Amino acid sequence: MPEPRAVPWTPGQGVGVVVAAHATLILGGTIAIAAFGYGSASEANDIPIGVQVAATAPFWIAAIALSWVLVKRTGGDLRADLGLSFHWSDLPVGIALGVATQYLVLPVVYWPIFRLLDTDAEELGQSAKDLAETAAGVSGGTALFLLMAAVFAPIAEEVMYRGVLLRGVERRGWPIAILGTSLVFAALHFQPLQFVGLFVIGAVCALGAARSGRLSLAIVIHVAFNAATAIPLVLDH
Repeated sequence: MPEPRAVPWTPGQGVGVVVAAHATLILGGTIAIAAFGYGSASEANDIPIGVQVAATAPFWIAAIALSWVLVKRTGGDLRADLGLSFHWSDLPVGIALGVATQYLVLPVVYWPIFRLLDTDAEELGQSAKDLAETAAGVSGGTALFLLMAAVFAPIAEEVMYRGVLLRGVERRGWPIAILGTSLVFAALHFQPLQFVGLFVIGAVCALGAARSGRLSLAIVIHVAFNAATAIPLVLDH
């Protein structure tokens, strides 16, 4: 592991960005859903994919915009402090790591969990299936679903979690930074059964960003991980 980089923002400021982005998601998402005539009690699979994108977009925008503002206001450099650089090797390495985590690592990790909780992989993937179903039969729905799951969400989350938050905490040492930010990432999805899987992919992305010094590798890992679930769901429909 390289030596932790001293970025100009504090861990608390990084946490502030995460909290503000999620507050924006709650407020903006509630307004968007209500504007389209849906109530807070509506089931996720009853809300069309276009409305779901509109409800989640405030979070993506806030995650990236607030990260940019924090870096600039603290005198940081987007390329150096966030690791916003790219190497062509990030593509094959990131795709391999993302797909392997989805299809090789998670089945092993969840094997004892399924037996302990008397559940299975179908229940684990139900939320993703529900989201995919909202795109079925909708003009442009498939494209929106793939963009939402495998492009917009991974990019926004990596900039905020593995860019701002991880870099802000890494001065405490890599073990604390990687484990701590992965726990926060998993917890803030508010999906109990998926918590372990989210922690695992969060840790893989954090390790990729930490070892390479590039956020692009973490983004590719996350995109490949999500796409490995999203694409088969689209093909099934």
